[in-house]
Amino acid sequence: MFNHTMKNKYNKGRKKKPVLDRFLDKIDRNGLFCEKLKSNCWEFRCCHYKNGYSRMLVDGKERLAHRLSYELFIGEIPKGLDIDHLCRNRGCVNPNHLEP
Repeated sequence: MFNHTMKNKYNKGRKKKPVLDRFLDKIDRNGLFCEKLKSNCWEFRCCHYKNGYSRMLVDGKERLAHRLSYELFIGEIPKGLDIDHLCRNRGCVNPNHLEP
């Protein structure tokens, strides 16, 4: 799937935090309350596109944060499958708010 730690030219010799730790550092679990799902959105706090989706660099590649969340907490996404935000919030990365 992807490497869980990342090294680059700026941190030679130092290990970067695992992807999951970096991901969790960037979310606010006290986002908007979704009445339909009876739980809060997890807002990704940085790197938003103009269309509202969030992104994060993993192994030097830009990844959509909601898809990364699904992979980290639920499992692999079959090729060609879209992930839907049940809460209708494109910035949400709460795995309980995402479904294929």
